[in-house]
Amino acid sequence: MIVDFKDHFPNPADKFHVDAASGWIGLGDLQSARDELKLISPEIQNHPAVLMVQSELLFAEENWETLLPLTEKLLLQFPKLDFLWINRSYALHELKRTQEAFNALLPATKKFPKRFELSHMKDGNKRGTSDKKHTSCIIGKGDVDFKGILENKKLAGLKMLIVEIEDYVVSPLADSKVCLENFKKLV
Repeated sequence: MIVDFKDHFPNPADKFHVDAASGWIGLGDLQSARDELKLISPEIQNHPAVLMVQSELLFAEENWETLLPLTEKLLLQFPKLDFLWINRSYALHELKRTQEAFNALLPATKKFPKRFELSHMKDGNKRGTSDKKHTSCIIGKGDVDFKGILENKKLAGLKMLIVEIEDYVVSPLADSKVCLENFKKLV
């Protein structure tokens, strides 16, 4: 969805700075994007186009704690933008709130039927270790409710799953086989 907000900006320079910030993000120059956003007039800082670019920057910076409330605010204004649902769940996942991420994304399967053909699946354990609040684990051994998620696979249009595991028990191949066997029991 492309929206042209040029008529919504009293100062044409603000639209230029918004576009430039988005362009800098696309080029990977996050500092220049930040600099452009600072040049936007204070009275327009809460404009949806500015907030969208700010969320784009926060995503690129992997600033999940700040991105999450901004994405939730944008979702209230634009519930039909599917990428906002995805970005919110991605931020929750990166904040080690994976089950909450899946739960937050489930309503999107009804809102956007057949939209989610590819899904990234990763199980996690909230107990973690002394240096982590949350750890990756073998599918079916963690806290993620895959049965609840997979109940909506047809509605979501799910065709392909990518399974990830980071903390191996035996080896990548051996643990992948266990994940596959456990996953077969879930579907």
